[in-house]
Amino acid sequence: MNGAKQTPFKDFKAIGDFLKAHRVLKWEDDIARLLDEQRISTEELKEAMPRSGELAGLLASIGRRKKRVAKAG
Repeated sequence: MNGAKQTPFKDFKAIGDFLKAHRVLKWEDDIARLLDEQRISTEELKEAMPRSGELAGLLASIGRRKKRVAKAG
């Protein structure tokens, strides 16, 4: 296969994890930045992305991060 090194994956989850870790566009970073800058609210985000299965987890992660920062500061 044109000299490219093949990486064996155990299952589809491993493939998904690999792709998520190595993608160029990380939408979560952009969403977090927009929320931090208050350019969009969580309500607007939920309305704009009603079918995103990962949105709830992202918002929870951002909330936990903000709590850690508030405790530290």
